[in-house]
Amino acid sequence: MPLEAIMMIIDNSECMQNGDYQPTRFDAQSDAVTTVVRVSDTQRLVLLIDERDEILENLEIAEMRDISSFRLTTPDPSVSKVPSVYIIQLRARRCSLLGTSVRAKKWAYGVLGRLFHRFSNPSQLPSTMQADYGNFAAHFVAVFAPEILVIYLRQVELYVAGQAWLSKKCQYQIFTFFTECIKPKSTWTLLKPHAQTLVETLRRDSAGVFPQLSFNAARQQLWESDPVDYVRVSVDEYESFATPVSAATTFLFSLASNRTKTTFMPILHINGFLQSIAPAPQRFGVLNMTAALGPWILRHPDVASGMEQFVGPEFASPEGYMRAIACEVLGTMTKEGVKWTSDECQFRAVTAALDDQELPVRVQAALTLTEMVVLYDSVKTAVSPQVGKVIQDLLKLSDETDLDILNHSMEVMVEAFQTELLPVAAQLTARLCNSYLRLIKESLVAEESYADVDTSIEVIMVNADEDKTYAAIGVAKTIGMIITSIENAPEILAQVQEVIICKD
Repeated sequence: MPLEAIMMIIDNSECMQNGDYQPTRFDAQSDAVTTVVRVSDTQRLVLLIDERDEILENLEIAEMRDISSFRLTTPDPSVSKVPSVYIIQLRARRCSLLGTSVRAKKWAYGVLGRLFHRFSNPSQLPSTMQADYGNFAAHFVAVFAPEILVIYLRQVELYVAGQAWLSKKCQYQIFTFFTECIKPKSTWTLLKPHAQTLVETLRRDSAGVFPQLSFNAARQQLWESDPVDYVRVSVDEYESFATPVSAATTFLFSLASNRTKTTFMPILHINGFLQSIAPAPQRFGVLNMTAALGPWILRHPDVASGMEQFVGPEFASPEGYMRAIACEVLGTMTKEGVKWTSDECQFRAVTAALDDQELPVRVQAALTLTEMVVLYDSVKTAVSPQVGKVIQDLLKLSDETDLDILNHSMEVMVEAFQTELLPVAAQLTARLCNSYLRLIKESLVAEESYADVDTSIEVIMVNADEDKTYAAIGVAKTIGMIITSIENAPEILAQVQEVIICKD
């Protein structure tokens, strides 16, 4: 397919035809709501799309009659039911058309992005490919890339204005393309005037970097409905590469590292929200951006000196997510070597957060305390008398979340407080053995369930619970560290060996 044809697919905002579909304002943070379908003059039905951008059109007609089970809603509260006959007619007439249009746009973004990344970006082209693709890359970046960039920027403008809809996959592809455009001079010239706007777009439902990192409706729902999953997402969201959050963060990284003089101060400008009376979700976005850009943003003296006064009060915030992000930023600042006015004040705030009623706050507090123990002797001394409680808290959190990163915290504590943990080494090993056996059993059950459906290795690799597998490996490593730390205490070593043999 010619490049012009692919670009026309993206640039064509008319995804509905013959007046059957009426675009409306969408919830950009929703995984599902995409468009309003006009069924009659008085009734309207919201059609849902799943996370893969595919229409839920393969459901049985009998199943589709149960509207509430598929979260179908009507904009008019007076319309409580939509007759199933309308749903049947809708499937037959237009579902396939809408699904094809959405998928076509997604693949168009993907094709152009892959073409630019693999073969057409001179700044990214490996030396071994220069002979074959060097001329093509130079031509593409000079002729096609600027036109594609203009179309992408127009799509973002339409999305922000509520005149177009972009799925999460499309947002990811757009930000990835923007990132690729930062290094080449021809594309950076076009992107540069929009860089600050893309970072600072403050509409809660817009496609800017800042809204992606703010506390939005999707985060709120996850926080309330599944705190454990919220922790997993918040800890690993930058590693989930095919998401708008990871793409927006990568875009920030590239701006800060490749165009520092031009874009660093506009990025810093967002911190003005901490000095104003901004709502908590926007303050969360600023602190989240600070945590993401820690290696760059905290080098600036104005940020490093002023961040402490903004982070401290958030530990007493009534919103749990603000207390959690305060812990995360404190940990990031600690890793970057920021000097505190009082290490004791920060230590008290973090240890208090370890007893917070909200699980995500406790997890972030544990991770932050780990960083403080490694870098500050004063904090290590203060933790020493209560290391037993800290270890118990870590064990409980690890069992609740199965996060491998908490095993790293456990390893740090075991290594830092070998003497203090000698009296409880056997009990600690017993707890760890129980956790290890549980994780192994659950992983095996998961693999067996997938094997019953499809024995291919690809299916098992995709569906197996990797969190539990890595957590089990981390627990085994911690047990090994305990054994190493008590080699000079034969009596305790014998107790630990007995515990392990009995569990085995």
